[in-house]
Amino acid sequence: MSHQKDNQYRVSSFAEFKKYREEISDNICPQLIQIFQECATSHELSTNSLITEIENLCQKLQNQNFTVAVVGEFSRGKSTLINALIGEQIQPVRAIACSSTITFLKHGLQKRIICHYKNGDEKEISFEEYKVLATLSKEAVRKHRGNELANFDIDQIIFEHPDLELCKHGVLLVDSPGLNEHPDRTAITQKLLKNIDVVVFLTIASSALSETECELVRDVITQINNGEKNQPANNLFLVVNQIDALDSEEDRQDVSELVEEFAYGENPIILGKNRVHFISAKEAIKAFTNKTENEYSKTFNHFTQSLEEFLTSERGAVEINNCAMKIQQLNKNCLMLFEERCDELNLKIKESAAEKYILIEQIGELSGYGVKIRICSKNLMDEMLNEVKSDVRESWNNWVKEGSWQSRLSEKSENWRSDKNIILEQKGIVEDYVKEFTEDLTKEIEGFVDRDIRKIIKNKLRILDVKLEIEIQKFVKNFDNSKGIKQSLKYEYKLSSSYTGGFAGDFINYLTGVIIAGVIGIVAILILQLLNPIAIIIAVVAAIFTGAGFGIGSIYDQIKKAVLEECKKQVRNVEKDIILQIIEQLDKVIHKDIFEPRLNALDEMIAQTISSYDASLAQKENEHNTLLEQIEIEKAFINQKRQELEQVQQQLQTMINKSTTL
Repeated sequence: MSHQKDNQYRVSSFAEFKKYREEISDNICPQLIQIFQECATSHELSTNSLITEIENLCQKLQNQNFTVAVVGEFSRGKSTLINALIGEQIQPVRAIACSSTITFLKHGLQKRIICHYKNGDEKEISFEEYKVLATLSKEAVRKHRGNELANFDIDQIIFEHPDLELCKHGVLLVDSPGLNEHPDRTAITQKLLKNIDVVVFLTIASSALSETECELVRDVITQINNGEKNQPANNLFLVVNQIDALDSEEDRQDVSELVEEFAYGENPIILGKNRVHFISAKEAIKAFTNKTENEYSKTFNHFTQSLEEFLTSERGAVEINNCAMKIQQLNKNCLMLFEERCDELNLKIKESAAEKYILIEQIGELSGYGVKIRICSKNLMDEMLNEVKSDVRESWNNWVKEGSWQSRLSEKSENWRSDKNIILEQKGIVEDYVKEFTEDLTKEIEGFVDRDIRKIIKNKLRILDVKLEIEIQKFVKNFDNSKGIKQSLKYEYKLSSSYTGGFAGDFINYLTGVIIAGVIGIVAILILQLLNPIAIIIAVVAAIFTGAGFGIGSIYDQIKKAVLEECKKQVRNVEKDIILQIIEQLDKVIHKDIFEPRLNALDEMIAQTISSYDASLAQKENEHNTLLEQIEIEKAFINQKRQELEQVQQQLQTMINKSTTL
């Protein structure tokens, strides 16, 4: 993630820092080393010192790490925080003071733990041994904590692991014993604060920033600032742990205000934003373990994002910028060496430029063929669509004139049923019959679409693909005969099997299904809007009293008949709307599922064809450049290296603009 400031960018994530670091160490530095080596070996230019400097710079950048130390009083959850940061339960955790020594957690090719003793010895130990050595005994904690620590002969423990999430990004995490618990222990922690990138001071919500802790924080800041007192620290994060222990929002607000005032108040101790965080490392670990999200995982993620942004934008970006400035100076030094031998380099080879211009013209002409064939193909598709629309309209008109749908609906109406009361729910009876009519009509239209339109689309699609194949063969022939340039590849126009070939039933079913779905809605809406149930009821009553009979069954039949006739009449009124809806759906489906895939396939073929010509032309240009180098090898060499250096300089400048705020 990046944020803009003064029209430039700065690194704000490990991914971005890694990208820019690798851009320098894996791309720019090797390019420069290769250039300098070729200058030294081929033309005896004095670039050996430049090679040594750039190799040292590359190695330094590749070994770049960020050191994050977690400090605070005992039993504040430092080890729990470390475990949450790295995403694994590695550090021993207890409710009472636990850590007995400094532990460095770092990325390694394999999982191993190295114990360094105060006498200079070191030993690889198991994880079970580590849990014992890195932890104070419970008895010592309860009774003689200081005595056990004073007799402790381990200087530090290095824990290497290939899968520690945060450490993969070059972060060295330091879990320290608690401050203010024992003089020796405090001294051990204090020595960590030299040359540290970030110090995370951990307190807890239930007793945040006691008087003792405030003094400890100020002592930490003094050490961070190399003995300067009363100066805020830029690389200090103040983290309040166990915020979940506060039950009320009022308590949380009070703690928040207390900590914020201490950090940024009248006499601020911290520089920079997003340096104060309220978390629950324990609850965050639970959420991460269960792969769920809660307020504590969110606040913890905000903390880690802020930590990541600081390390990369405040620490990493500075290192990148320094390396970039050094590389720029090395580039200038090399260019100065070139200047001593480039008196004749201002001459340009006109023959090469003219050759290149001719080749570019040929590429442009071939590109014109591609434009023409695409236009022709588009016209064929438009022609197909117009024919489909015309045939569908004609088929619809014939189907409507035939009138068989009306007779079939009349037959189906005999099976219409309604359980509504004939006296109290006449309107409901009408609505039931209207619904029956709509469903039957829907099936009739579905049959028309599935039968007639399926056949039309299938036939027109086959004809379209035959015509397209003919045009494509013309296109390939024009390319083969173009300007005598040899064509090394053979092209065949093959449409995707998902929509051509044997005209798979699934694809046609899909087309007709989409069309049916778009049509049915309008049919139901139009019928329901235009029918007047009250008018039908009046018509039925009038029919009854003119001699139709007074039996209950007869009344239902009269209503059914009236509904059938009224619905037929309304359908005849909206026939044009229905066919317009069918045409509209046809237009959408054919463009999306027939035209677009074919045009995309055509574009891809054209691009591949022209690309092959580009390769042929590039090869021809390289052959000409080789001839020119034989004539004037020294000038060509210096000019080539100058251009390469300029390209590296442009890459470097672009990277600086994106990765740092100057």
